[in-house]
Amino acid sequence: MDDLISNLISNYDFQVKKIGRCRGAIGIFCQGEMYTLREFNGSERHLKFEKQLLENMSEQSDLYFDEIVADRDGELLSQDMYGKKYVARKSYQSKDFDIKNPGNILKGARILGLLHKHFEMGIPDGVNLGEFFHKETMSKPLTVEFERKNRELKRTKNFIIRKNNRNRFESMALESFDDFYNDGYKVCEMARSGEIANYVSESVKKEKLIHSDYNYHNILFPDKGRPYFVTNFDRVKIGIQIRDLYDYLRKTMEKYKWDEKTGYGIIEEYGKVINLTKDDITYLKIKVMYPEKYWKILNHYNNNNKFWLPDKDTAKLIKAVSERKLRINFANRILM
Repeated sequence: MDDLISNLISNYDFQVKKIGRCRGAIGIFCQGEMYTLREFNGSERHLKFEKQLLENMSEQSDLYFDEIVADRDGELLSQDMYGKKYVARKSYQSKDFDIKNPGNILKGARILGLLHKHFEMGIPDGVNLGEFFHKETMSKPLTVEFERKNRELKRTKNFIIRKNNRNRFESMALESFDDFYNDGYKVCEMARSGEIANYVSESVKKEKLIHSDYNYHNILFPDKGRPYFVTNFDRVKIGIQIRDLYDYLRKTMEKYKWDEKTGYGIIEEYGKVINLTKDDITYLKIKVMYPEKYWKILNHYNNNNKFWLPDKDTAKLIKAVSERKLRINFANRILM
């Protein structure tokens, strides 16, 4: 394995002092600089777009972003002896985002607003986003997403019902199923409104970019230099920017037991940078109301070994059930 890594690193002009592991990647520590080498399964076309986008944004921002590094031959991808492809990126010695710090939570929301503004400035010249990202696949009604997830929930329930001996997880999933499934059904009906369908369609027509994986894990605090470092742009695409806000809000609120003050603070802080319309808030409300965490837990169960479940899966289910009403109450108060 060490020879494999050494061969990959030898493709680059790195003056290596130390090699280690960091966040699922190979960490390469040089004199005063740090790089990561991570396996890549995406499109090289998208990678080139991402590189130019991040370079353009870096020139106009006080934030740090990923910086994709070419090898000695000017190639963005390196390949090992097994045919696996890797991408090198410049990184920074950073502190992790402290989710327990309320101040950081608000900063993360503000950074997202700034990021959405920077996206507009960073689009490479000559790129037609509508053709590059195939807008028609991005503008599907919310009902398509919710109906699919509701079907998957029903399929998982039917599988559990057919089992003779159920474990604690499965028994709890059945006991709580009707409440969550009914929530999902009601949200799907809400999403059928013409206003929401039109909002989704019109938002995609604006061809705004979204991060697609914005959460506190992708925000770091560099030891020196610019104040923040935002990472993992490999899924950037055209979309509804409020979807990024929803992702950040949901994942944060799950850590804060759906504390309303925290949630309002996130929305307000983002709103200081990006003006939120009533339709934006309605979309956000509908997304929050859908039992996403419950669906994720059951979907994980359905796609993995059902005969052995980690205790943490049961713990996640217990938490989702206990916080169901808190989440719905928060969603109902988002738009009064």
